Amino acid sequence: SDKDSDEDYDEEPKKQKTVIKEETTKQPSDLNDDDNKGVNSEGEPYFKLSAKRRITLRKWKGVPMIDIREYYGNGNDIKPGKKGISLSLDQYQKLRELIPEIDAAIKDI
Repeated sequence: SDKDSDEDYDEEPKKQKTVIKEETTKQPSDLNDDDNKGVNSEGEPYFKLSAKRRITLRKWKGVPMIDIREYYGNGNDIKPGKKGISLSLDQYQKLRELIPEIDAAIKDI
């Protein structure tokens, strides 16, 4: 029986309550870049899903995580909310493998 190690990642790090400020300076080479990605003040790359949701790549206790979370605030004062999930690399890979099945199931809804 395959046991998932979800219990290791269910708790959010307490650090989530800190203010994450977006980098607002763009280099000339970034002018053609998509505004849907960036790097936060912690040096972590992120990808915007919508105005208030993003995927952030970070390490928690030395473990790489894919953090999908809602954010709140305005302008450069954006803060992570409690609603979200952090996936380990194994969980992220499993999600990627399931995408075709998920896409097929969505068509049946």
